[in-house]
Amino acid sequence: MNGTQPECDNGLVLDLDEDALGESSKFAFVVSTPSYAAHEQREVQRLVRKHVMRPFTKRKRRGRYSGARLAPRASLIAQHNILKPLDLNDGVDDGLRAPLTPTATITWFGAARVDPFAAYPIQMDHRDLELVDHIWRVAGVNFQPFRDFWFPLGLVDAAAMQQILSNSAMHLNALRGLLDDAGTALEYHTAAIKSVNGRLSDASQNTSDGILGAILGFMCHDQMDNRYDHWTIHLQGFQKMLELRGGLETIESNRELRLSLFWIEHNIMSDHDRVPHFPPPIRYVSSPYGEITREQSLSHRDSIIARSQLLSLVSQELLDIMTELSALTLLLSSPITKERNLWLDSNFPGLNIYPILYKVLAVQKVVHEDNITNIAHEICRLGAHLFLSEIRRRFGVSPVLTDIPVAKLRALLADEKIQIYAQLRDPLILWVLMMAGCASTGEGRSWAVDTLRDLAASRDLRDGERSMEIVSQMWWLEEVFAPRYEQFQAQVENFERR
Repeated sequence: MNGTQPECDNGLVLDLDEDALGESSKFAFVVSTPSYAAHEQREVQRLVRKHVMRPFTKRKRRGRYSGARLAPRASLIAQHNILKPLDLNDGVDDGLRAPLTPTATITWFGAARVDPFAAYPIQMDHRDLELVDHIWRVAGVNFQPFRDFWFPLGLVDAAAMQQILSNSAMHLNALRGLLDDAGTALEYHTAAIKSVNGRLSDASQNTSDGILGAILGFMCHDQMDNRYDHWTIHLQGFQKMLELRGGLETIESNRELRLSLFWIEHNIMSDHDRVPHFPPPIRYVSSPYGEITREQSLSHRDSIIARSQLLSLVSQELLDIMTELSALTLLLSSPITKERNLWLDSNFPGLNIYPILYKVLAVQKVVHEDNITNIAHEICRLGAHLFLSEIRRRFGVSPVLTDIPVAKLRALLADEKIQIYAQLRDPLILWVLMMAGCASTGEGRSWAVDTLRDLAASRDLRDGERSMEIVSQMWWLEEVFAPRYEQFQAQVENFERR
């Protein structure tokens, strides 16, 4: 000490002796300076920042420090209106567009912890920060794909942030097997609802991006809690606010909000096999073809149609969708997928698969007993639905429920006219049953196993090899469906041994 101590207005004292700030110092001291004294203490603040950041600066210079991508800060998200539209032709030359990235970056702190000094719309305590850490620290991409887009919504509004913490707590409880321990999640969820309700009468806030983002968070929570009735109420509220705001076009420039609406709605519409209310955000989504040409996709699709009499009854509209299914099949089974780690691209399903899912859900037909054309259409459509469901799971989308589409398929395959096609060994019947067996659980899986067993017996396919040969020439991804097929094939064999 040199005997002098520069006093701060808030009463704290900082020792600025050279020995204390030298390279040999192993401690970092932070002085809190109130805003009214900022100009008077500018030099003190500069020295403090320099001292605190010295270890990070040294590591960065040595090349050991690698920043990780994180969601944008609230101050930058608020500027979403100045974002330029995405060019779907932008990216690599081969047609596979580079993954979307957030509009700004911040870095991780030591031990892979999220920066605790980041700007949040609510006061964050230790538990809150742990839940934010959980969102970003779960290994791989299998924790909630699209988090680069739904997490930023929480950074612009208190209610949206509370709801994100609630959803994170629900996921953490699920991983720990504490499905009945909903106290923490409910606490955040209740705080979020109170925050929204308290602002609904304020015309300056009740249609803001923050409020809309919070309601999307409620809808996500409802799906995780399997409460379709609550989800419907929140959807109606969202639609009303969107109408008061001026319609869907008023959020088209907000990439995070628009994409989150698209994905959250399609998650629940897929579970219930219903037609979505909102179309895809065309300016942001991608073509399913990538490097695969349309000619290749048509060739793959037409080779399947040539083997199936039922597919010849399907409308051209659905056949066009099956062409996109062929493109997706060829892309994900090609060397490109491994070379570019497409399975690790957490945003690939939302940008490449969900636009196809929208079309699959949107072309539903009312089935009458005497209309074999519509029956064939729905069987093919539901097979495509289940195909996409299992691929979404492979990318980490969760939950993906298939009870309703499997139940619809079960009713259709009971039709006498379809039984004739089954007896004629139409490969479409075998394929949709395989999709049902792979994508379903419980009663749906048992039904698929029993039906496949009976069909295999009538077609002399008991060993399963012939079945695999037929199905692998349809819409099939070995990496996705083979493990699931082996599971229910073992169930078939176990049943036959009894």
